[in-house]
Amino acid sequence: MTTLDCHAVICDMEGTLLTFTGAIPGAVDAIATIPAGRWGIATTAPHAATRRRVAEAGFPEPPVVVASEDVINTKPDPEPYETAADQLGTRAEECVVFEDSVVGVTAAVASGATVVIVGGVDAPVTRGLRRIPDFTGVTFEPGPSGVRVHLPG
Repeated sequence: MTTLDCHAVICDMEGTLLTFTGAIPGAVDAIATIPAGRWGIATTAPHAATRRRVAEAGFPEPPVVVASEDVINTKPDPEPYETAADQLGTRAEECVVFEDSVVGVTAAVASGATVVIVGGVDAPVTRGLRRIPDFTGVTFEPGPSGVRVHLPG
């Protein structure tokens, strides 16, 4: 098991938390264990659609959603992750980001966050990063910096 300590957790929505048919396996249960006020979503989807889809899938309401209309520069620019971190009261460098796409990973890496790949995306920017196939076995708990992340494997 790998353990990471961070101030907050930021997730992409489509492909990371959700597919077109529902939640990624284990995601709803895992996200529900993140300490209150310590997680958010950074997505290129519109704000209203993000909140609606996350609620419909059964996720707890995220305290922070940074959507396409909330930033000037979308992914692959780091602005969405930097903005989400700021709204969570921290810096991107103090966050763990879960991402599934090349543009999202590029943005997260550029922000200075610790990045965990969800799924099988493979590109030069993803090499050497931690990977999980889905959220099965992922847990979160209060930690010394805010959140302790436990990754299986």
